[in-house]
Amino acid sequence: REGARTHIEALERISAKTGIPAMIDIVGNSAEEIAGYVEFVSAETSAPLCIDSWRPEVRIEAARLAARAGLLERLVYNSLNPWNPGIEAEVEEIAGIGVRHVVVAVFDDEDKSPAGRMKCLEKLMPSVKRGGFESVLLDTTVMNVAAMAFSLQARPDIKNRFGIPGGCCPATRPSALQ
Repeated sequence: REGARTHIEALERISAKTGIPAMIDIVGNSAEEIAGYVEFVSAETSAPLCIDSWRPEVRIEAARLAARAGLLERLVYNSLNPWNPGIEAEVEEIAGIGVRHVVVAVFDDEDKSPAGRMKCLEKLMPSVKRGGFESVLLDTTVMNVAAMAFSLQARPDIKNRFGIPGGCCPATRPSALQ
């Protein structure tokens, strides 16, 4: 807890110094795990909180938890993505919970180029739009160090076409390779 508190305080100092808003990505493998993190982090900072898990059912339960705790205004659902074959149901569920802000991760296993990311977003956007979310952020998904260039190259094309702000998280996959 002390280590996490130190990191949160450092993030807040950097955000205040640079004027760049920050949010905290809370990653967990189970709803119970995320619940503890959300409780701790939400008490330590007023920054937006991303709830993040590779399992949709965990993300959905974390959204329910956040709703019960009155945190939906600060919650960023991370993420709606092409790996979930049940994305329609996920969108319906989280919209019903009251989730307002979502991240959409885009990646095409068959076409890893910027065009593949655009194709993935084109496929996901009808579902995402049905959710009626207040804000949508985009993660152009980095799967390895070399693909970082494709992720970054996709950003301006997607921004120009869809107007969705976003970026990529270069630490997501490359860190798993260390």
